[in-house]
Amino acid sequence: MIWSIWSFLLYFLTSQVAAVSSNSETVSVSSVASLTVGQVIPSFNGQTTVGQRLSSRDILNQGVPVIITYAATWCEPCRKGLPIIQEVVQGEDKARLAIIALDKEPMKVRKWSADLGLTSPIVVDKFNAVAKRHGIVEEDTPIEIPITIVATQTGQIIEIFTSEGRDFQMRLEQAIEAAAQPTLKPLEKPVRQSK
Repeated sequence: MIWSIWSFLLYFLTSQVAAVSSNSETVSVSSVASLTVGQVIPSFNGQTTVGQRLSSRDILNQGVPVIITYAATWCEPCRKGLPIIQEVVQGEDKARLAIIALDKEPMKVRKWSADLGLTSPIVVDKFNAVAKRHGIVEEDTPIEIPITIVATQTGQIIEIFTSEGRDFQMRLEQAIEAAAQPTLKPLEKPVRQSK
């Protein structure tokens, strides 16, 4: 009985958040947990829904921006935002996407991803090891999801989205475009002239 009430409350609250999220503007922040715009994405490594390993090294330095999103099968806003991200990324191979699912059951995540039409790799973070390292989970509870990070091909964070509103697709495309811009080369040290 208590479990039924808890499940209903969780469903009700997430559906209310989803309703507010879809009717509002997208929110981006300069930092969340240990993730900060301008810094490099913390490394990660985990097993995907198809049993392969995926690490940050596999998606960085591929010539295109990188998107990492933290999601879960029980997260209603994630169900709305992930297909948008997939569509944008898939369109013209604009970026590499890795999804970090805060779930314990790979089969459940595989079904969820099929229901949403996701084709990008999904790391199943069974023990929240990646999420804890990145500060997304504290004491086995996510601080907030979805969280979507857009970074340059080398991993420098350009944008952190914490809410995917009605303008999310446009904002995501703009962030990917900004992340794709060539970076300035560092100034060379002056050569000392000998006398």
